[in-house]
Amino acid sequence: SVARAGDHIIVATLRSLFVNVDDCLERITAWHQAGICVHVLDFAIDSSSPEGREVLNVLAAVANTFRGERDS
Repeated sequence: SVARAGDHIIVATLRSLFVNVDDCLERITAWHQAGICVHVLDFAIDSSSPEGREVLNVLAAVANTFRGERDS
């Protein structure tokens, strides 16, 4: 099945849905633009709100920072 505007994707953890930080940001942005909301249960994140989208962005930025530290 394909998600459409108004649909909600519910996952237990970010890791269960995304391959890496870039994948997370790209998919969340595309789904938001398509009117699809993402709910991440372990962080109680709801991407349908501006606050939820901001929390996702902050978590992705932190993960990206830690990934950069491991790679160097």
